[in-house]
Amino acid sequence: MYVELIGDILCKGEDLIFIDPFERKAFQIFGEDAKVLKRVVPLFTGTLTVSRIAQILDLDVQMLYEVTRLLESHKIVTLKEKVNSKIVLTTQSLPDSVLEAIQLQEELVDVCQIKSPHQISETDDLIVAIDFDSNYDFFHGIQKKSFHHKTPWFKVSLQEPHLLLGPFFFPDGGPCYTCSRTRIQTNTKFNSASEMFGGYGQIEKLIYPFVVRELLKFIKTNARITLFEREAVINLSQYEVDTYRVLRIPNCPSCQEQEASV
Repeated sequence: MYVELIGDILCKGEDLIFIDPFERKAFQIFGEDAKVLKRVVPLFTGTLTVSRIAQILDLDVQMLYEVTRLLESHKIVTLKEKVNSKIVLTTQSLPDSVLEAIQLQEELVDVCQIKSPHQISETDDLIVAIDFDSNYDFFHGIQKKSFHHKTPWFKVSLQEPHLLLGPFFFPDGGPCYTCSRTRIQTNTKFNSASEMFGGYGQIEKLIYPFVVRELLKFIKTNARITLFEREAVINLSQYEVDTYRVLRIPNCPSCQEQEASV
């Protein structure tokens, strides 16, 4: 059984307070039980089974099942037989190791696949496109795939020394990649990524924590997608973050093309 946190959690000293998100009821857990749950709760992502969580944390499986059933009865977690989300990671210019660093994260190994752009299909729930920000043709191609299959996509790009994270593009009449590109001027003054960070291995370590966090938000049932129609620009050399709203521009040719195809 996969377990997903759907309630709210507050820390009160060494104790935990769980809040029912529907009836706004709360109950408090004390002592050793609270210590165990502080380790367990971060893994309630909806993409790990109870047995796998127990294995990762070296806990008794039966004890953990009893805990999750108790939390389920208080509407703090939900248990499900399988993970329904199917996420595709794709790139054109970056090595596969960049995508593998994301796919092989424990929380995503059951939901992520690596595909080339032409392998993307209507059965995929989310496309994650990762490349250099200047690879406009690649991202425009992903946009067309998204329009064709009615599949949302998440843009991740490198514009050294910045990591551009988001937005999530949904084929629902909101802003598209062309809208975003029209409002952005690419900065080409920086050194190449491999020169700045000593090869792609270092870039992988910088990219995947941000991407994994956003993908888990997309998967979780009640999570708020903070990069919906927003782009986060992360300065990888100084770890400064700026967030920008992506708006639909008037008479966007790509948006008009999408509307005409509906």
